[in-house]
Amino acid sequence: MSIGAPAEEPLQLRIFVDHSVVEAFANDRQGVMRRIYPQGVDATGVRLFAHGGRARILAARAWDMAPANPW
Repeated sequence: MSIGAPAEEPLQLRIFVDHSVVEAFANDRQGVMRRIYPQGVDATGVRLFAHGGRARILAARAWDMAPANPW
């Protein structure tokens, strides 16, 4: 996914995971949504990686999201 930013620009990702739906937003410019179906009951983690280069994570935060429909 190209977001039209120079390689030297810091990349800010906002990633939301809700069961089988993953939404990712990059530098408030580009968003993508995918449905994923984990293959095992132990598939509960998240991994970040870089292809063809190096990446350094400066900060990461995670929190539980409240249900959109509490009923």
